[in-house]
Amino acid sequence: MRRIFLAATLIFAAVQVYAEIGAMKVPTAADGEVEVLVNAETHKPVGAQDGRARMTFAGLMMGPEPSATGTWWDWSYAIQFKGDQKVKSIVIDDEIGKELKTVLDDESPKVLSGVWHGHEPERLVTKDIVDAMSAPEAWVRLRRVTITYDDGTVSKLHQLVIERREDRVAMLTSLLKATSAMSAAASAAIPP
Repeated sequence: MRRIFLAATLIFAAVQVYAEIGAMKVPTAADGEVEVLVNAETHKPVGAQDGRARMTFAGLMMGPEPSATGTWWDWSYAIQFKGDQKVKSIVIDDEIGKELKTVLDDESPKVLSGVWHGHEPERLVTKDIVDAMSAPEAWVRLRRVTITYDDGTVSKLHQLVIERREDRVAMLTSLLKATSAMSAAASAAIPP
């Protein structure tokens, strides 16, 4: 499986523990108003957490398509579990709007070294996507992450995701440069 990719800048670093954290209330489709945390200095979301799990990444990823059909992008997530947690399922819902929309449903999550990674279905980067990524508005998502453990307990984390235009364009530009360089290298390797 390919995993050469460029990730957005929304990796939730441990150093954020030392930053001033602000809270904001946001409406959700099913859970009423919930509180999400943001770094007061950078205005970027802080990883949602509870006593058993912490979001360490939520954002865009892009990469070259190995079959040479183009480049791909998706929404990706990572969760760090505390201790030796046995996880039965992880469901991620988009909770902006009037109804929940499931965007990822992992019924057999693989937790390796205490970390789970999940991805929404990949999409090809098209001209429409390039235009959308170049638009001035930030992309704002609110994800409800429902974790069911083997012991039957259920945990819900609410993760705010903000992708700013400058981050999307920088990622897309880097990806297109990398793809061009890979194509040139592949062409040069073909014997005359």
